[in-house]
Amino acid sequence: MADTPTADQVVQAAQDLDNPSGFTRAQLAEKLGVKPMDLQDPVKEARQSGRLEKAGQNDEGKGLFRLSSS
Repeated sequence: MADTPTADQVVQAAQDLDNPSGFTRAQLAEKLGVKPMDLQDPVKEARQSGRLEKAGQNDEGKGLFRLSSS
């Protein structure tokens, strides 16, 4: 996938990861075949729309996200 993913594609990838404890942008990027930097805007859009939420940080200090429960 050469283009920047949409927020919908990011949410779908998050659902496919099926990790209730959370996932990083890097894990989403790997799933979508892009660089983590390419996900900054789509992840932000998904968070603002209430589909993703920040879940803290992992042991490496990377941000963790999860699907919103709403």
